[in-house]
Amino acid sequence: MASSGRQCRREGSRCDAVAQARAQSNNPAILAKWDVQQRFALAQNTLGLIYAEGSGVPSDMAEAAAWWSKAAERECAAAQFNLGLCYYRGLGEAKDNVEACKWMNLAASQGYGDAAKVQNALEQQMTIDQIAAAQQLTREFKPYQPAKL
Repeated sequence: MASSGRQCRREGSRCDAVAQARAQSNNPAILAKWDVQQRFALAQNTLGLIYAEGSGVPSDMAEAAAWWSKAAERECAAAQFNLGLCYYRGLGEAKDNVEACKWMNLAASQGYGDAAKVQNALEQQMTIDQIAAAQQLTREFKPYQPAKL
């Protein structure tokens, strides 16, 4: 599984776009909100890693997948990759190549590590209809939106 710290440090990622928007904002409430949301997703991804590895807790892939799902909805690329692996391998989630491909598409769109390579391997195992369904789910993805301040 992927580490927790790399996903928001890649130039050209969605996180980079958020960082640029932050730099242009002079509203302290908006700046604080962005910081909290980014850290919250990183914490959720880290909890997923802790449960996956059984670090201080019993190893529980279902619990890991649940935490990665929360972080993935907040556009954490590492969590999207990890959740995609869960669906791909049937770990903590039912094996589902369409869902796996959706999450790999989203992680790859942020330039995350091996996401594009895994996505390509996945697509070799899928039908044209399954690939189209995964692409549709990717287009329909709506990230978590916290309540407005």
